[in-house]
Amino acid sequence: YMVLGVVLAMGIFSGSIGSSNRGALPYRPSWLLLAATMAIPVAFTIGEGRAWRHPPAEEAARNLSRLREIVAEAVGAGEEVLFLQERHLLALGMIEGVPLVPEYEKVLLVEAGMSGNWTYLQSFFKDLESRRFGLIVAPPLHDVIQDQTSPSWEENNIWVENVVRPVLANYMVIEKLSPAGLWLLEPDGGGG
Repeated sequence: YMVLGVVLAMGIFSGSIGSSNRGALPYRPSWLLLAATMAIPVAFTIGEGRAWRHPPAEEAARNLSRLREIVAEAVGAGEEVLFLQERHLLALGMIEGVPLVPEYEKVLLVEAGMSGNWTYLQSFFKDLESRRFGLIVAPPLHDVIQDQTSPSWEENNIWVENVVRPVLANYMVIEKLSPAGLWLLEPDGGGG
């Protein structure tokens, strides 16, 4: 938002952006309006009052090492590994030798739920029920339905109903890497 605001403001004040009507004077907003446009999102950000902290480097290295170990065991056993999140670990070579399963990623699954793409979701449900994946690397999977007073309640509820519950019905958590916020899950032994 801030970058877009700055680019638009620069365009307006420099005269690069103006009315499409010939003969009309270019719009020149006041500096007060520009200041308010920039100050409001900054005020909301500061008002949150939370600092973003990285985990200690040693702990992050320990988590990555443990993740590599568990992923290597699954790959060594000929199992597919699904990264629902944190796919950058594969793309950046921080975890090697793991083929990417491109069809299922957190954002794609939420989008499918929001758009009602049941063909896509049924394929995901079928793969979970057949225990296709020997290991799933996921964000924390909390089965909590939110009401309309919660921010992003619709996305949360679609995530819970279309991902969290089907995953937890077929897979069990074997390890939680904290504070990395990753859960590692393996098939629960039932079904397919």
